[in-house]
Amino acid sequence: MLGLTLGSALGNMVPVQAGLVGRIAYQHQVHDIPVPVSLLLAVQSSLLTLIAGSWLGAALLVTRQFPQASWLAAPATYLLLACMVVGSRWRGSAFVRALGLRCVEVLLAALRVHASFALTGCEIDPATSLALGAAANVSNAVPFLGGALGVREWIVALLAPALAGVTMPEALAAELLARSVEVLIVVCGALLTAPALARRWREAIRTRPIPRAEPFSGWSATVSTGPFGEAQRDSDEPSPPNTLPPPRS
Repeated sequence: MLGLTLGSALGNMVPVQAGLVGRIAYQHQVHDIPVPVSLLLAVQSSLLTLIAGSWLGAALLVTRQFPQASWLAAPATYLLLACMVVGSRWRGSAFVRALGLRCVEVLLAALRVHASFALTGCEIDPATSLALGAAANVSNAVPFLGGALGVREWIVALLAPALAGVTMPEALAAELLARSVEVLIVVCGALLTAPALARRWREAIRTRPIPRAEPFSGWSATVSTGPFGEAQRDSDEPSPPNTLPPPRS
């Protein structure tokens, strides 16, 4: 699963999300997961990312309207999900857990943004890092372009001057640094796990049972018409018994 995630992430760095197409094909061939189910899961994943990022963005806007409130109040709203996960007994608990994981992903994206700006010499406050991290994760939910090279970088570069007071080239350099590290990790991981994925793929194709056609039932299904309209039988069908009387001697 780790190898499939790395390979899919590498393919999704180009437009049209080729990695998603490859992951759906792999899951269908190796794990017998229907294609509509994989598509539904991909849509649900994008919606969860959009909800988690929008949730944090809205919380940051609320805390900004109250100067006495700390920026910690925005990510602290995610703790509501922890209470829901612990106390949930209804069928939708899986959705709550998945949303909680997406919220953790948004916080990790904010940490990545803060570290990349610090490495390029641009210090930004934690609240701005949270806002840029939420915007970067929301960009991953853009259909057919989410996660592609340049999309996330330019979104952060356009928002950073207004939120952090840094110039656009500085913000773009910070995001390019983060993307370079990400590409290096994904490429190395995908190359290491590609042989195992290819082996699983070949094994699934080799061991997949070939569906056999049902044999024809009944003599009428094997009857064909000759050039003069007479009935002809296949060679493997037995001839009906001769009911004519024997010739007279």
